[in-house]
Amino acid sequence: MVDVLGGILLVVQKVEDLNRITQTLRHDCKRPDIMIPVQAWHSSSVQHGWCINEDSLEHGRCMEKSCPHQEDCPRKRSAQDGCGAYILGITQARYLDLLLPQNAADLAGYLERKTEDVLVPRRFILIDEKIELLHIAASAINTNVLANALLELDTQRNRRPDLRRRIDSLEYRFSYCVQHHFYRIFQHVYNHPDNKHGACTLKHGPCDEMDTLVEDTRNGIRRFLQDCRNLPLSLMPNLGLCLDVAEALVEGRCFFDINGGKVLFCRKPLPRLPEEAKTILFDATAEVDPDYPGLWHGHLLDSSPPLHMEKLYFHVYTDRRLKVSMQALHKQAALQGFAAFLSELIEGLPGKTFLCTYKEDSEALLRLLSEKARKKVPVHPGKPDCVPYYGGNNGSNSFNDCSNVILLGYPRLDPQTYFRYSAILAEETGRNKAHPLSKLEEDYEARHLAARLEQELYRCAIRNPSCDNDIHVFLFTPPEQVSEILRHRFWGCHWEGCEEYPEVIRQISGQMRTYKNKPTHFARLSDWLAHWEGGEIYVSDLKKLLEVPDNSWKELMKQGRTKELLQASGVIIQGSGRYRKVIRERKTKAA
Repeated sequence: MVDVLGGILLVVQKVEDLNRITQTLRHDCKRPDIMIPVQAWHSSSVQHGWCINEDSLEHGRCMEKSCPHQEDCPRKRSAQDGCGAYILGITQARYLDLLLPQNAADLAGYLERKTEDVLVPRRFILIDEKIELLHIAASAINTNVLANALLELDTQRNRRPDLRRRIDSLEYRFSYCVQHHFYRIFQHVYNHPDNKHGACTLKHGPCDEMDTLVEDTRNGIRRFLQDCRNLPLSLMPNLGLCLDVAEALVEGRCFFDINGGKVLFCRKPLPRLPEEAKTILFDATAEVDPDYPGLWHGHLLDSSPPLHMEKLYFHVYTDRRLKVSMQALHKQAALQGFAAFLSELIEGLPGKTFLCTYKEDSEALLRLLSEKARKKVPVHPGKPDCVPYYGGNNGSNSFNDCSNVILLGYPRLDPQTYFRYSAILAEETGRNKAHPLSKLEEDYEARHLAARLEQELYRCAIRNPSCDNDIHVFLFTPPEQVSEILRHRFWGCHWEGCEEYPEVIRQISGQMRTYKNKPTHFARLSDWLAHWEGGEIYVSDLKKLLEVPDNSWKELMKQGRTKELLQASGVIIQGSGRYRKVIRERKTKAA
């Protein structure tokens, strides 16, 4: 039966998953050759016996020629031995590399299984989670790439004296065939402010007048490209990007983007999935992910309705002051304020809480949580000093015992990447003729963000076949379009909007606010009250202590936030004139 079916190529994200699946199948099927995983060195390789040199764990890499087991290394033999296995396992990174045109022969070898000197085609390719094809679907250049390309030419000139004259000529022609047109395009863009944000082809769109290369100029660029192709471009990646963009410029299929920096880029042919085998891709977010319509030429299978939606409760904070962008959270006051609020929230919630944020803030956030809250928040797998962070939880099943989810931040791509991907897909699907690119880019960002958030939400107990507890999800000021998508995806859930601005965040934000690098008057008062044990103090003495002038004190007392602070602190002000006092009952210390 196995020989008739031909075999399977299994593609997953992580090496450790490959090794764990292999171990399970071999144990259950009682066949050591049922599956072989092909892999680069990984700590998991040692744990599962694919690397038999335990000293490599100390080095954190394969020891190559210095390894005493080089000749009989199971890991290095895995690709060759895998030719006969019914299931051949590889990572997404390796599969993505195999899809490149120059690796077509290697891919063909992976799609055949050798049985008793007979080659049997593998009939299925099973892929767990989407492969990011858009990473290799464009070549982009900016001023740094241009400078590095010239450095690569200079390096080759020093290495190859026999090519010195030729490279001198190419370097001169590079300045005119690539650099000149790069700066010419952006000079035109700056002279037309309406074109500053977005991307369009030079042939179709508001920059039609830019597509005025005369035939002699086009031929000159083509000859330059042809001469450069004979160089060792594998050692010159920046020059290769420049050649791709220059070729696209000649053909009129180039894009510009100055949102965040000058970038000129072109769409490259997308790699096609092999036709020799049926590809089955497992991705729970395929219906909402914006990449599928343009990249995967197949059809969606009917999905089962989501389970346990009656147990799912969304709590969405809508006050615009609760911004959780990366830039907003990187402010110390914001992160400390959220940490204090989340500590109170987590302490009051039953069960564990899956708390996810940006990688840059994950360590600081865990440190700022209260001790009681930290005990209820699982840490990042393998990193006990961090809470889970975006991009580090792919494929993780470590949080399926959490009944609460707090997503502090949104896993956005940078603006240039959104522009680039939108332009590529618009040309691929033909939508650029019917819709403005800015609208397509806005839609792409919303759908991409909703898909990423859905994946994070399914890391908690809601993913389990049986879910006995209510699941509470907390979001902060999500984009309106993203909220609509999530409500549709989790149809039947409970959705509650919270307009409140947490008092603890208000207080900490006020305490840490500064003016000209010094605490504001409100911050000084707030900090003093937080440490004051109570009693009485004359207002005149307090003003001197806080270094607040008389006029500023009057303005401070008129502010609504000051009145709220005094009331929340249990403080009253009595008397008049120089006998005016600030009074609060003293704190009693426990015996």
